[in-house]
Amino acid sequence: MKKNRATIPFLIAALFLLLAACSASRSAEELPAEPDPELYYATDGDIFYPQQYIPYATDGNVDTAEFSVVHVKTVDELLHAIAPETVILLADGEYNLSAASPDFFDYCYFRPATYPEVGEHTLVLSNLWDCVIASESGESGAVRILATPRTVPVLTLENSYALQLRGLTVGHTQSTDACSAEVIALENSGSVYMEGCELFGCGSTGVRASGCYGITLRDTLIRDCSAGGASFAVCESVMLDGVTLRNTGAFQPLSLQECSYISAQNCSIEENLSENFLLASCSDHLFFNDCSFRNNRFS
Repeated sequence: MKKNRATIPFLIAALFLLLAACSASRSAEELPAEPDPELYYATDGDIFYPQQYIPYATDGNVDTAEFSVVHVKTVDELLHAIAPETVILLADGEYNLSAASPDFFDYCYFRPATYPEVGEHTLVLSNLWDCVIASESGESGAVRILATPRTVPVLTLENSYALQLRGLTVGHTQSTDACSAEVIALENSGSVYMEGCELFGCGSTGVRASGCYGITLRDTLIRDCSAGGASFAVCESVMLDGVTLRNTGAFQPLSLQECSYISAQNCSIEENLSENFLLASCSDHLFFNDCSFRNNRFS
């Protein structure tokens, strides 16, 4: 009996060590890397709440005085221009990523689809920082970035930070075939800012983000998707300001899974026929302010 009692403390200690190891592993997998607090720590003044705010959410104010400025007119010129510390200004017109010439690029590549459809590739911007891709004229709908494959996103951003998309219309080319992938995918990235954009279906969702921090969508329309509007998983500090979610498919216009510090203000949720407005699973610090709901049917 004394021998058994002596082993109990060792068993308890071993159990605590095992639990601590599991917890550390889970945290490392689920939480994105914390950004440098001296860089890209910008919160919009309209998003302050008593003792709670949205940390690391970028307001899009980046000093580009030392950046290179490149003007492009074709999809090949666009892909070759993608580089750190660069402002890329797109002339009005269509840029079909599926029609790009096969070539080697430093900061982007074409990733094959998960399923082996011939020719199904998504453009991936990878390990990129401090890059602005914007419409030169700033006119709504003047710059359209398209892709033909239905099973992959039009555009994917991975392992990147401090990227901006401004004044772009992005979506799959029009077809009777259904889409099974989102319009824009964000993976393990931080300080991503989109303003004045239009993301349209048949994409399954307008934006899908996983393992990201500091995402801002401002004055952006997400419409006519097949499964949802915007989906965030294991993300921290997401700001939706003046975003319209319209006719976004069979599921929720907004989906949050294991997210923290999410703010939606001055957003419009309209003409949706779906299960409900919001799926929030294992998420905290959610703020909604001055959002409107019009002509929706939630089951």
